[in-house]
Amino acid sequence: MSGLIAGYAGRVDYHVFLRQKIIIFSEAMKKYLGKDFTCEISVDTKPLAEKSLAAFSGLGSIGLNSCLLCEGEGSGTCLGILALDIELPEMDPVDFAAPCSTCGKCAEQCPTRAITGKPGEFIYRRCRSYLTMEKKGVLEKDEAALLGDWIFGCDICTSLCPGSDIPPPFKADLEWLLFEKDSIVEEVLKDTALEYPGIMLLRRNALAVLENREAPKARELAGKALADIKMEKR
Repeated sequence: MSGLIAGYAGRVDYHVFLRQKIIIFSEAMKKYLGKDFTCEISVDTKPLAEKSLAAFSGLGSIGLNSCLLCEGEGSGTCLGILALDIELPEMDPVDFAAPCSTCGKCAEQCPTRAITGKPGEFIYRRCRSYLTMEKKGVLEKDEAALLGDWIFGCDICTSLCPGSDIPPPFKADLEWLLFEKDSIVEEVLKDTALEYPGIMLLRRNALAVLENREAPKARELAGKALADIKMEKR
């Protein structure tokens, strides 16, 4: 019995990969400019509005799914920030407008209706990616129901976005995730994006997936998990 995980989570953690690339880029900048500078790097690690800053900088525009759309790349781009203590010459912004007004596929097929189809309106509390990664503590009954079969992420909207090329979701064994030794699960999660939410959040989500199903086996596993104090929703 399995649940779904967004495809990108099976790759090397983009937090680590992108940070390494930004470090290399910053060193190249120092050589190019012929001067040293102090910098700060953020890849989802600081309270910064990466998408808004990227759009303001002219790298793309915000789509109906609240993600940054880049020309020819869709909305599957990962963002990182390199903040410097020196001024740089201004660049001409990219002249690109998101094609959302003539598309709307993400709003039509969003399973939780987090995407309303109205520009600038996105109900993040209904988004599976938010619920499975960012929402801490207990999932309310209606929130757990929104997860459907998803343990981590969603990416349906991104996969529908013109130009996006993202890996498909993959399946994870729910029983293994819930009952395998912590050390073994953590070793498997190591250096992937699944390490970010942590084992307990993933198990909370896995339990919600089981509770969304009517099959006797799902009910049996959910009952077994709830009987284990480590699996209590908290």
